[in-house]
Amino acid sequence: MQISGYILVALTGGAIALSGCTPSYVMETAPVTGKVTCNGELVTEGYIVFTPVVQKSADPTQSGKSGYATIQSDGTYVVSTYDEEDGAVIGTHQVRIYKPDPEDDEQIIEEPFVCGEHVIEVTVTEDDNVIDLDPATMRQ
Repeated sequence: MQISGYILVALTGGAIALSGCTPSYVMETAPVTGKVTCNGELVTEGYIVFTPVVQKSADPTQSGKSGYATIQSDGTYVVSTYDEEDGAVIGTHQVRIYKPDPEDDEQIIEEPFVCGEHVIEVTVTEDDNVIDLDPATMRQ
C-alpha cells in the first residue's frame, strides 16, 4: 500500500508540472524584430535594451522584465525577454541602443551609445512587431 501512495504523489506532481502553469512574474510577450540604422546608415554591431514603461496607475513591480537583442552584421535584431527570441512584454518601452562591449577589458568606451544617448519610445502590440530603429531620427 505504501508504494501506491508514492505513485499517487508522483502522478499528482507530474500532472501539476505538465499543466503549463506560468509563474505570475512572467508577462505576455510578442515577437519583436527590426533593423537598426543611424542617420540612415546601417548599424552592424551592438545591443539593444527594451525597458517597459511603468504606467502611473500601475504597480511598478508589474511592469515586466526588460528585453534584449544583439544587433547582427546585417543590422537586424530579434528581442528576447524570458526565452530566446520570445519578443518583448506587450506595452510601451523605452529603447536604448548600445555599442558592443570592448574586447579589451582595460579599454574604456567614451560614448557607449549608438548615435548618442537617445531614448526611443515604442509600443509592442500583441501581433508580430517589426520595429526599425534609427536613434538619430526617432529621439524624444
